[in-house]
Amino acid sequence: MNRLVINDLMNMTILCRIPLYLYRMSMLTLCLFLMGYPVFLWAQVPTTNKGQSNKTQTVTITTSFKPTLRAVSKLNFITAVPSNTPIDKVELKYDVPQQNLFFSFKPIGVKPLALLSNLPIFPRDHYLKLGFGNYLTPYAELGITLGNMKKTSIQLYTDYLSSNGKALNQQYTKAQANVKGNFILSKNRLNLETSIFYNYSQQYKYGFQPDGLRFSKDGLRQTFNTFGFNIGLSNLNYNRFKVNYHPSFEFRYFKDNNKGSEAKFTVSYPFSIPIWRTIGFDFNRYADLTIFKSPVASIYNYLVSLRPGFTYLHPKVDVLIAPNITINNKGAKLNTAEVTVLPIVAVKAKVIQNYIVAEAGWKGYYTKIDYQYLASINPWLAQPTFLNNTRNIEEYFGLSGALFNHLTYHTTFNFIQTRNYSVFINDTTAGSGGKSFNIVNINKMNIFKIHTEFAYNVRDKFHAVVGMNYSKFYGLSNGLQPWGLLPVDFEANLNWKILRGFYAKMDFFVWQGALYQQAKNNTYTTARLGAAADMNIGLSYQIIKNLGVWVQLNNIFNNQYQRWNQYTVLGFNVLGGLKISLTK
Repeated sequence: MNRLVINDLMNMTILCRIPLYLYRMSMLTLCLFLMGYPVFLWAQVPTTNKGQSNKTQTVTITTSFKPTLRAVSKLNFITAVPSNTPIDKVELKYDVPQQNLFFSFKPIGVKPLALLSNLPIFPRDHYLKLGFGNYLTPYAELGITLGNMKKTSIQLYTDYLSSNGKALNQQYTKAQANVKGNFILSKNRLNLETSIFYNYSQQYKYGFQPDGLRFSKDGLRQTFNTFGFNIGLSNLNYNRFKVNYHPSFEFRYFKDNNKGSEAKFTVSYPFSIPIWRTIGFDFNRYADLTIFKSPVASIYNYLVSLRPGFTYLHPKVDVLIAPNITINNKGAKLNTAEVTVLPIVAVKAKVIQNYIVAEAGWKGYYTKIDYQYLASINPWLAQPTFLNNTRNIEEYFGLSGALFNHLTYHTTFNFIQTRNYSVFINDTTAGSGGKSFNIVNINKMNIFKIHTEFAYNVRDKFHAVVGMNYSKFYGLSNGLQPWGLLPVDFEANLNWKILRGFYAKMDFFVWQGALYQQAKNNTYTTARLGAAADMNIGLSYQIIKNLGVWVQLNNIFNNQYQRWNQYTVLGFNVLGGLKISLTK
């Protein structure tokens, strides 16, 4: 029989039984009422006992208790089977409701017992270091720190070093003195940084050829004096607008012994402010003015940069996008300037937490060129007749991170397009002997550079860094060469606490020689200097609390190499002495 017909008959049967069910329930109710009424009347009859007054007792039933078990939660399996689908081809789909778990105890964030203060750490150290070595090399160093070390610190530092080599007039003297101050102001909200410095260096242009040339010693002397000061202000804590700022001003005066002088003024005002969650606004304003005077040239060189940009800071990705609007002085006067807009795009992402961090970017910037900057690279240069700032547009990609618990690495690949790059060549004027270096401007040059660095650290006991740079110079204009630039250089540094009070350090350098221009029979050719290797080792030992000894071994291989053509460095030399601690 059809399933629908059976269902209809069952429904009709149930409907027919409803009146009979109601009749039986009404009769049962009437019987219960008649049986319970006498009991109700009997409960209302007053009873009298001896020694008690007449009272009416009433029993009222408010509720009844029926023990039951709570319904057990069951998973709800729901499936829909179409009536016209064969049973062997039915696709069963079940909807399993999500089971939410609620725990009585919830984990809380782990916090340190005491947070480190964001105030600068001012070490207190007073010491005097004295030494002497071969090549008639005296050395002296003094360091003193004053202040309460909490909100005020004044650090005084000075040193002196001179040496006399075996070659004629191969001698130099270096000295410096500076005073730095840090002051916490306005209830630990501001940090005032100030410094006053003075640097002195003197060397003689002994690298002339042929050796038969004769020059007066005073004519070979090259002396540089630098005096200046700077002041900066930075916030230690965010204000109510959460602005982070660090304005600074610096003045520097540089002078040689040949009536050449340079005054430099630098102003910088970077600040950043958060906009919304991980997005912030970053702004940097930089201005640099240099006034150079010499008997043959008068140059005004300035560089102004405005960099408004936006940052995106995320635990895994950091992004900076900003235009670098720059005003660059093209000539020797103040009214010759060009305005350029250079790109700045930098991205850093954590590919694998702490193990692989990738970075990539495209940035444009200028390198400010002045007399003091060039002298810091090559101290035997002649006075410049022009100062052109170098424009760089760099594309880079790099990886960094930690390989093991103590080993970190950093590798970058850089492609740089430069404009107005300054290099050095020997002066080929008749009778000069090539002892001075003239500055040559390369209009266009491309550089492909690979930098690799590994560092190994074990707390304060051992620290080692190994780095290498490979540079390929190509696309030079005007038929010039990258004179004086190193194509390959390798460097390793090590600091080791061998025992308590016994320290060792090591510096190791290897590089491929740079190209230089040589003149012979009124013709100019390009040659390359030989490769160089140099190693320095230093040892120090604390004998008692306030007294220690130290020794420095330089150029252990006694390699007579040249960093600049015709200037051979000192051979193996030893320098040692005492270090006296003035701290109680």
